[in-house]
Amino acid sequence: FPHDPLSPNAYKDNLCAGDLVTMTIVDVFETDCDGKLLSYCPTFDNRAVFKTDPRVENLRKTSNKVKKNINIVANSQTAARVNKAATMIGKLGFKAAVTVKDTVQKKMEERSTPQSSPKGAINNVKDFEKALNQVGGGRGPSSTESPKSNHARRQGKQRPEHYISDDDSTRG
Repeated sequence: FPHDPLSPNAYKDNLCAGDLVTMTIVDVFETDCDGKLLSYCPTFDNRAVFKTDPRVENLRKTSNKVKKNINIVANSQTAARVNKAATMIGKLGFKAAVTVKDTVQKKMEERSTPQSSPKGAINNVKDFEKALNQVGGGRGPSSTESPKSNHARRQGKQRPEHYISDDDSTRG
């Protein structure tokens, strides 16, 4: 915990002439009974005196110099040119990223959309039934075909392209 600055022996024993010290400023206002300001006097509170570390003071002075130099550089013509070049590089990078995104998206869409069917592909129910019969060894109707649909095929009836078989639809 930090020490109590109002304690009787807080750093006052360690102070020497010429030391850098930190003191709290207290604003003293004097007003009349109506609240009108009569006087103002900023005053140091000598009850809270701290010895300032020289490294802290050097850091404060150096940081002020650095801020001043940064402001000078930031307002120069060179800084304006560098900023403009950085903006152009950023825009170019953004355009490149958008181009890459569009290219990747196009490739993904090409892969997800069905392309022209390769030779021997199954495009309709008839092709599916042929392929199913070939897998079954070409031994006649497959085990999933009903005897009535097999009978309808033997009689030469043509089915529509997307025909779904059931018992009532095979009767003439």
